[in-house]
This record gives sequence, C-alpha cells and structure tokens, in this order.
Amino acid sequence: MPELDKSQDTLFNKVKSHFLEKGYRPKDRIESEVSLSKHFNVSRYQMRKALTTLAELGILKRTSRRGTIINSFDPYSLSEQINFQFNLSYSNIAEFKEARVVVERAIMPLVVRRMPPGLISKLEECIQKMIENANNPRQADTWDREFHILMFNACGNEVLKAFSTVISTLFQNEEYRKKYWHPRTIRQLAKEHSSIL
Repeated sequence: MPELDKSQDTLFNKVKSHFLEKGYRPKDRIESEVSLSKHFNVSRYQMRKALTTLAELGILKRTSRRGTIINSFDPYSLSEQINFQFNLSYSNIAEFKEARVVVERAIMPLVVRRMPPGLISKLEECIQKMIENANNPRQADTWDREFHILMFNACGNEVLKAFSTVISTLFQNEEYRKKYWHPRTIRQLAKEHSSIL
C-alpha cells in the first residue's frame, strides 16, 4: 500500500468504511470527489489521494466520463501482489504447501456434494495427461496445477475459489516446481490424485 501519513490513513479507512456502510457492490458508481470531500470535511486533494490509493490497490476503478466505480474482485491481481510480497519477505514454501493441502482436504466434502457430472472425467484427463507427460515435466506440471484448480472450482464456494487462486499462484514459481519434475515423482503425484477420485 502506498505510504500514507496518519491523517490520510484515517481518511482512507473512513472512506472504506463509508463504502461498506453504503452497501456498494462491484460496478457501482461512487459519489464524486467533491461530494466525498464535503461529506468527510476534507480538501479535494486529500480525497483524491485516498481514492487514488484505493484505485492503486484495485478496489476502485477510475474512468473518465463514467466516474469512479467499485472494481470487481480480482483474485489474480490479489495473488500477484501477495506472491510478490511473500517472495520479498518470506521463503518457507513448505508452509504454503501445507496450507494448500489443508484447504484441499477441507473442501473435499463440498466438492463431493457439488461436483458437476463432467468433472470426474476432466480430473481423470488431468491425471492421464500427467502420466503421458511424465518425461515432459513442464507439461505434466501444467496438468497437475489444472487438477488442483478444478478441485477448488468444484467446491462451488467463491471465497474458496479466490483463496485457491492466491495459493496456486504461489506455486507457479518454476524454481520451486522443478523439484517435482522427475518422472517418478510425477507418476506418484498422479497416483495420489487418482486415490482422491
């Protein structure tokens, strides 16, 4: 988040609370800068700064002619930001893997209950493609990630889907993934995936 002084930080948080209280949803147009400045009794410059920060965070989308709208939730942008922050400050990938495994196990009851009819064949295809590409680790890895993404999407819970996007982005680091790029490991992962089905 851009650096804010204490008064700007307070205004920033008040504006966020205001949007929640107003019940804004994605694609809703918010009040004008002038109107918000009057509401919070601050200068337009201060309000512009707060709104610019919200836009930089992806919460708002500023457009000429249409005004400023609440942005739709974008898990990919969020995951890129989180991934970058973690890469800068945190290197224990084992904890990311542990988090992914815990969440995947926890969603299994939802997946079983909400699984669309064609999903099993798609998951089986992912497993088969992993095995077929055991000697082409990069391709096998793509099918492995697809398997995990399909599982999260099958749970039918939008929050969990967004969370899965964040977690899966953290696993796109090729240096981390390379340690799984051995035909024996790929076949073992495929076997583990088959046991889930």
